[in-house]
Amino acid sequence: MRITTVIIFFIYTLSQVNAQDIIGYFAGQPDSFSEYAVYVGEKKRLNLGFSYIQTRVISTKATEKGKIVTTEHKILNKKRKVSKLIKAMGMGEGILMPTTIDEKGGYYLTHDFLLGYGRNMERKGYIFYVPPQLSVGDTLQSGKQILSYQLMGRKNKMLVTYSDMKVVSEENLSTTAGEFPCVKIEGKVNIDDLKDDRNSKQSTVTYWMAKGIGIVKYLNDFNSSYTFELESFK
Repeated sequence: MRITTVIIFFIYTLSQVNAQDIIGYFAGQPDSFSEYAVYVGEKKRLNLGFSYIQTRVISTKATEKGKIVTTEHKILNKKRKVSKLIKAMGMGEGILMPTTIDEKGGYYLTHDFLLGYGRNMERKGYIFYVPPQLSVGDTLQSGKQILSYQLMGRKNKMLVTYSDMKVVSEENLSTTAGEFPCVKIEGKVNIDDLKDDRNSKQSTVTYWMAKGIGIVKYLNDFNSSYTFELESFK
């Protein structure tokens, strides 16, 4: 009995160690910090009031099938401070985003920088599954999300459908934070406003992702193109 107990304990401990050592397309080390600049349009003007996003891994928890990484997201203005507008949107204290990483290092991406913030945000579903290894030509498992949230006093509910997500190239991407070997993923997104169908729209999305970091650059081509680009990583 004692030998069996020791073996089970050893296997469970080993699974926890392996889970902590997983390196996939995400920042999984405790206190990992990323800062993204938010640009609008082809000339990449810094977006007013919503100029920077800072993310920090605040905890990692090993499970029997991988680990859970919890990241805090903060939105800042051009002065890298929380503005009155950001506070009014209910995001002054930051937002916690837990992500479940499976035992192989894959996970379901559930957060879209442009669509993922708001007071009392409820998110169901996922954007696409990010496997531990990505190669040019890979077609990714695309998903759907229902986003329910309150923004500036208005209750919103959207159905966001992603499709045709595919790895189109490998690139060494140069950013202010440095140069990173990335895979480039392109796809389509359809946004249906379930409260007002006049606000429904279609767009294309592009992700540049690197091992040990996750998203290095993100482009969403709405009426005005929005670019989120890594400024700092440590």
